[in-house]
Amino acid sequence: MKYTIKEVRAFLRGLEENKYRRRYNIDAKRIHHFANNGVDSTLPLSISKKNENTTYARDKDLAKTFIKHIKEQEKIKKQHLRQEGQVRAILLPMIREEINKLTEAKVSVGFSNEMGALYVSKGNQKTVELKKADVEEIIKQYKKFKSKMD
Repeated sequence: MKYTIKEVRAFLRGLEENKYRRRYNIDAKRIHHFANNGVDSTLPLSISKKNENTTYARDKDLAKTFIKHIKEQEKIKKQHLRQEGQVRAILLPMIREEINKLTEAKVSVGFSNEMGALYVSKGNQKTVELKKADVEEIIKQYKKFKSKMD
């Protein structure tokens, strides 16, 4: 996977050691090069330091921690997506039951992942659309309820 200099800069901005230090673009470019091409690769002349004896140990170490940081973020993102899918699978039947209880006529309920909306239609009447934000609010309330139960 190729990383961008923008991602590296954002990572450097978040480090505690760079909190009060000026961050230079050339440092981000070196870390970017080591992250994309491997720690053992040689730097091109345009981003190498003037001193020939430089080992770039700090830059190589930051490249390794940057790659670990990115992999950890991806793992967390996958975990959140999986949990969100499980919560939706639990909530959708519950929402259908509640809507069916509230109305006398048959109600069809559908969820569109592309649009991120929940559609409710009753007979020949207009379709009611719950926006993604509304569904997310229901999911938040469900998580609070579930955490209280545990």
